[in-house]
Amino acid sequence: MNLKGMETPIQYPLILILPLALTLVFSMTPLTGESTCDEVIFKEITKSKCLIDQMKILVNTSSTEECALRCVLHLKCQYFSYCNGSCYMHRLLYEKEIKDYDCNCSSYILLSDTRK
Repeated sequence: MNLKGMETPIQYPLILILPLALTLVFSMTPLTGESTCDEVIFKEITKSKCLIDQMKILVNTSSTEECALRCVLHLKCQYFSYCNGSCYMHRLLYEKEIKDYDCNCSSYILLSDTRK
């Protein structure tokens, strides 16, 4: 019932299912004054797994999106892991065997990049 004593229908909250791809679209204005729009697409590759990488950079961020943006701004970043406020940025691994370990993180790899 509402405040006026009238019955109201039960409304179910809308639950959004996040896609497995994280897309960042941002615009920049270079020195030429022309506006550009770039799209960068990351795909989630693991949940609760981290890759062993000696060449990682740690930055504290408040969200997965901020971590993705930091990765985009770092030229050598090809994938990242977000772990409860910690953003680990990595280069691509070229070793024959890729090792992982259990952790409380989500990892994303760069799929598409339209930056020039």
